[in-house]
Amino acid sequence: MPAAAPQAQGAVEKGIGYLTQSWWRTAQVASVEAVQASANRWCCEVADARVRCVDGAVLTVVEAAASESLLALPAVAFAVTVTLNRAVSTNALVSVWGNRYSVPPDLASASVVVTHRSGTDLIAVHTSGRWHAATHRLAPSGAHRTVRHPEHAEALQAAVLAAFSSPGPCRIKTNRPPRSRAAAIAARLSPHIGARGASAWGDIFRDATIAAAMLDRLLHRCAVINITGDSYRLRAHQAGNQRHTTTTITPPRGGSGCHSRCPYWRNRRLRGGSRWRVQICC
Repeated sequence: MPAAAPQAQGAVEKGIGYLTQSWWRTAQVASVEAVQASANRWCCEVADARVRCVDGAVLTVVEAAASESLLALPAVAFAVTVTLNRAVSTNALVSVWGNRYSVPPDLASASVVVTHRSGTDLIAVHTSGRWHAATHRLAPSGAHRTVRHPEHAEALQAAVLAAFSSPGPCRIKTNRPPRSRAAAIAARLSPHIGARGASAWGDIFRDATIAAAMLDRLLHRCAVINITGDSYRLRAHQAGNQRHTTTTITPPRGGSGCHSRCPYWRNRRLRGGSRWRVQICC
């Protein structure tokens, strides 16, 4: 019988009274498990053995229940609404089950309520005051998709452009000499410069202020990895110098200095691309 029906109130209270008088007052129980076992035993031995008259036939409660057929399960599951509390990101997105859904940019960094009704493929976003903000089609869970309405994208773009300003991005910075940490790290950057200390940077760039500013900005929030050993660039440079060595071959003077008058005195380059400068006198 429906529990909300007013005429069923007396029948429900009568059943509770019968259960209390017949079983609960005399039940000898000391734990939850004992209560459940005692109630099951009472239902089988006492409650099911009661006699009822059904359509002119005298039947017990268990016999009458066996003759009644249960209703079939509904084709659609009972509607369940899932409610989630979420915080909107600074780019006006709400994360739900592995995906992100857009809201108006006015709700950036605000708290919203996301609702999903089982059996549907839609989710609704509401503010804390139950103002409807957006409705999206639910994406597959864990797909890492960003679902953004065109109107939300246009509003976000307009908000970003409106936040631009013409003043300079930062104030004029004063002259700050390198701190002790910057000087110590700069001394380890290069063996040539490290031998002279951080003051060598000013000599290299010919301006101590520029050198101090460069050191301060290069080492700010940086992790310096000091690699020891020969430099690959220096090694390649030295190998190139050895490969490009110029050798001059001067032929012996013949007679009265024929090389100065010889028409075949010229510079030649050997085959293979080697840059050897050879002076030949025929």
